[in-house]
Amino acid sequence: MSYGISKFVAGPLLKVLFQLEVNGLENIPAEGKAILASNHFSFLDHFLLPVMVDRDITFIAKSELFENPIWGFLLTRWGQISLNRGTGDNSAVNQAIEVLENGELFGIYPEGTRTRDGKLHGGHTGVARISLISGAPVIPVGMIGTYEILPRGAVKPNLGKAEIRIGKPMDFSQYEGKENDRKITKMITDEIMGEIGKLIGQTVEGEIYRYDEILNNNE
Repeated sequence: MSYGISKFVAGPLLKVLFQLEVNGLENIPAEGKAILASNHFSFLDHFLLPVMVDRDITFIAKSELFENPIWGFLLTRWGQISLNRGTGDNSAVNQAIEVLENGELFGIYPEGTRTRDGKLHGGHTGVARISLISGAPVIPVGMIGTYEILPRGAVKPNLGKAEIRIGKPMDFSQYEGKENDRKITKMITDEIMGEIGKLIGQTVEGEIYRYDEILNNNE
């Protein structure tokens, strides 16, 4: 209920304030499990995608946010998942899988943190593991303009236009049972980040595996 009320109140304001546009909403299923994997350019990202999607989305958020009295209260009421970063938090992963097993939408920022330079960086393999364990497709999401509006470290947002681009679902069912294969999960993660990059018109900073070489090495 708190989630729905927040969307109802904040949604129209955010849409007007940031001239928010969205493309590809038809790629999100009306029902059933799916993972929304997005780039993370701004704290604003946490709000813009949920207000544009009719279905509720359960996100993973860093545990530090839950320690803040205000954000901790809101995130808990919204049913979001706390993640202890850098600790291999299996509890968060298990909660994410449970969300998907219940046929719901789960949101994640594979980069793990907001960008400091406005560029897309490589993702962590948690998104791949969750997809392989749950059998859920991954839907890439590109957030555009949010870094310019509210970059990391800024307190006051700038006026600007934001856009959300939602790609087609990615199916990794052919790798079922290989969630502990580091090469496979790395390959899948890089493929997801590559699709996010296409949506926002960027290439991923850092090393990207050649998928064909990985597959050949695993044959």
